[in-house]
Amino acid sequence: MSAAVSLPEPAFAPVPAAGADAASRPAPPDGPRPILVSPSRAMRLPAKLRWALVAQLRATGALDEAAALLDEIEADGGKTIASMEERARLAYQMGQPDEAVALLEARVDRSPSNTAWIALGRLLLGLGRVAEAGRIAADLEETGGITVAGFRAEVARASGDFASARDHHERLLAERPDNVTACLVLAGLALDAGDSGDAAARLDEILDLLGESGTAAQLTQAAGLARQLGRTGQATELRARARAIEALRTETLRAQIEDALGEAPLGEVRPAPGARRDDHRAVASFGDGPVAAVRPRRIVGAEPEPEMEPSPADPGDVPLPDEALAAVRDLFGHPGLRPGQAAVIANVLARRDTLATMPTGAGKSLTFQLPAMLLDGTTLVISPLIALMKDQVEGLPPAVRERTALVNSTLAPDELRRTLDRIADGEVKLVYAAPERLRQHAFLRALRSAGVALVVIDEAHCISLWGHDFRPDYLTIPKSLPELGEPPVLAITATATPAMAKQIGIGLGRELDRVRISLFRPNLFLEAHRVRNREEKVAKAVEICRAERGAGIIYVGSRKDADAIAGLLRDRGVGAIPYHAGLDPEVRARNQERFMAGQVRVVVATVAFGMGVDKADVRFIIHLNPPKSLESYAQESGRAGRDGQPARCVLLFAPTDQTNLNRLARRDELDLDTLRRVYAGIKQQAHGRWAVLDPGSLLPPSDEPNDDVDPRVALGILDQAGLLLRHPDAAVSRGVWYDGGNDDGDDTAEAPEGWSRLREWAGLDHGLGTATIRTAEACAALDLSPSDLDRLLHETPGVTSRDGGRAVCLELLPVGGDAATTLGAVLSRAREEARRRIAQVLAYAEGGAKCRHARLAAHLGEALPPCGTVCDVCTGTASEAPTRKRVEADPAAPAPRSRTTAADAMAVLRGVAAAPFPMGKTGLGKLLTGSVESRVRADRTPAFGSLKDLSRSKVEGLIDRLVEDGYLYRDLNHEYKLISLTEHGADATEEDLAGYESATPARSTATAARAADRDDP
Repeated sequence: MSAAVSLPEPAFAPVPAAGADAASRPAPPDGPRPILVSPSRAMRLPAKLRWALVAQLRATGALDEAAALLDEIEADGGKTIASMEERARLAYQMGQPDEAVALLEARVDRSPSNTAWIALGRLLLGLGRVAEAGRIAADLEETGGITVAGFRAEVARASGDFASARDHHERLLAERPDNVTACLVLAGLALDAGDSGDAAARLDEILDLLGESGTAAQLTQAAGLARQLGRTGQATELRARARAIEALRTETLRAQIEDALGEAPLGEVRPAPGARRDDHRAVASFGDGPVAAVRPRRIVGAEPEPEMEPSPADPGDVPLPDEALAAVRDLFGHPGLRPGQAAVIANVLARRDTLATMPTGAGKSLTFQLPAMLLDGTTLVISPLIALMKDQVEGLPPAVRERTALVNSTLAPDELRRTLDRIADGEVKLVYAAPERLRQHAFLRALRSAGVALVVIDEAHCISLWGHDFRPDYLTIPKSLPELGEPPVLAITATATPAMAKQIGIGLGRELDRVRISLFRPNLFLEAHRVRNREEKVAKAVEICRAERGAGIIYVGSRKDADAIAGLLRDRGVGAIPYHAGLDPEVRARNQERFMAGQVRVVVATVAFGMGVDKADVRFIIHLNPPKSLESYAQESGRAGRDGQPARCVLLFAPTDQTNLNRLARRDELDLDTLRRVYAGIKQQAHGRWAVLDPGSLLPPSDEPNDDVDPRVALGILDQAGLLLRHPDAAVSRGVWYDGGNDDGDDTAEAPEGWSRLREWAGLDHGLGTATIRTAEACAALDLSPSDLDRLLHETPGVTSRDGGRAVCLELLPVGGDAATTLGAVLSRAREEARRRIAQVLAYAEGGAKCRHARLAAHLGEALPPCGTVCDVCTGTASEAPTRKRVEADPAAPAPRSRTTAADAMAVLRGVAAAPFPMGKTGLGKLLTGSVESRVRADRTPAFGSLKDLSRSKVEGLIDRLVEDGYLYRDLNHEYKLISLTEHGADATEEDLAGYESATPARSTATAARAADRDDP
């Protein structure tokens, strides 16, 4: 029998050698060090921290210290159940098993309960006293409950009754497919049975479920499985993750104890080189130097309450100049201003740097479009999406649109030149552009010629590396402001937490005067529904779409889901279309236009849809999966009800969503190895300290390539860490023509400084000359910046230059001794911020007793009283989390089965024969299990739902086996790998399929004897 690596975390660790000296047993290598506090000081802690400290001392091998603290606790409050249990654990670890048993028996006598009996039973199992544990399990059998059933399964496994143990955990897994503990046990049972293939498949499933989450015990057990399967590298990684979790737990406890005692740091903790005294760092490496990956001194997700500000009063009565009020009516056609608009406009006209936090639908565009018409000079609007800019420009009044220019990649070269000439000549008052345009010298020159009165930064949160929607090109903005004459800025966002507001100001290098408009929109009803699985999510979404009238948006997590759910809705009579980045651009644009025009009622979309889509009459928005952040949810749900009429915002979530969110966060993470590769790629292409390159060339193939890594994000991190500086984009190479300057051939007096050296380096003589120069080489050889080189080529008489293709321009900065440390800190903080955002989203989904509007507002820094009437929490209609009892009480719900039969295999063959058209394995599985996602319903085939008491994975497994055995044929050359019935399958009978009965291992003779002994009166 294999080691029981997959059992639930035991109450008692393996017994050390009897009589071993506790003081000689240190913590495991690389494990957390004990937190050493004298018992008298520890007694000043709150009770919860005292017990946590006892457990930490025991877990790290400081058993004498743990016992001493227990003495103090019992002297203060007497012997309690908690102290008796902790004494038993200590005795067990000290090699005194009989004393541990006696202590738990006394604890049972003092306060008998199932929990107490099971703790004693598990100790007996750990000591190999299986028969005694079996008697306890038998005595508890009639009490029922999931904990008792789990203990009985542990006893069954220890007794060799693998079938009973397997049945119990397969039932658990059928009810909750994300049950990691059940998967661990089943993997261990597979090893017990010698089925390493099944164990390996289970381990892969476990790793998918764990993602970046999981307890230290689960990771350790998974590591044990990996080791037994020969996956030594994977085992090492899992053990390292488990140690990191334990270390983080210890550091968090250390910080809590320090805070509670108000004293200096506890114990002996070696700081990383350069670390502050209050940092707890784990040493890693970057290049050849050390790096400290800062670990936070708090539990992930356990955030302090955000900095709160009172709900802003209506700022709409801020006085404005008469000409501004006249422009509102005469130029823009509005009878008046919405709340908050006047305050922002007044700040802009007073040339104050401003951050405006305005919820979706608050009318942010007017706050800069109106001042742009009144200010001397040009207003530049930086926006992240072409579609967003296009929509805003098309919505302008004709008189304003005539003086507006849109500069983006859709312009042909001739049209771009004409537009830049108009800007330079001062004919344009309002210029829309993407942030990457600020890296182009021609664009900057045109703006400088016109004179920039204001720079508007839409979606300003994109500038923060720690934000939910970081866009590396936004880092260009603050570097461009000096070249534009340091104009005032107006930063606008709908989702700025107090911390984010500070980061925006830091990112722009400005002190921003903040104007906030309340997030609360009383026409939006916020609700969240907890369901058991994807099946219930889709069913709920279909139900809402059919019940609600009017337009709706369903946000999904993948392109595949967008296509599938849209098709499913059409099958149910709901006009729906998909929208995602994988569609042909013409199809995507046409789908958006159809939705905007009301030709279809529902759009099923990824987050690629919505920013800048101004449809006022959206009556409902459904999130099939929780978004990555509360800021995203506030923004996306805010697209409902812009006309002020009632609308629903529905969030659907299931137990597996946390794992999925963690997996997505892990996919988006950058690691030190990726940054090393990007940095090495830059150095390889650089000349001296300058590099002009395509970011896509910076990630050469590796053993574990990550296709999702955006090199631009890596550049942003390297910039933040002070390893490089990103300059405006530069030409990779230039063609230069020189006609000799003035008539006498001596241009020295008129040429800018540096021209002589450039001319000599490029080989241009006093006569006619041509040369092709590469920007990075020239800058390195002549000690010039790309801007200096550009100035020389444009301002020297007799010189004409034509730029080649442009690329990202980088300056490599001197690498200090702490560069790697800084990088580690940046990466660690980015990971922590991602996990914190996930915890906040899940807390919102769970609801609790707090008004959803108030919770969202609090996240964004606004103190809002409970809404009372427009969320499911305040109205008492919040959905109750599904429980096993509710499932069992539903007479319509079939009892789940874990074993397949010959009749099931026959049902698959009949289902293929009765299907109205050929389909692939996934479609067939949905049909046979009666899934809401099946495109074929009961009215088209009697096979619908014929195997609804089996999981889809079981049914798909049957299909695979029937294909292997020749009863079915899978066309691998077809796009959907369609499945059809073979002649062999058409002639099959249930008797032919007898081998498809799930194997039921017989109990061993010894097991049967023990069972008979228990049954014998």
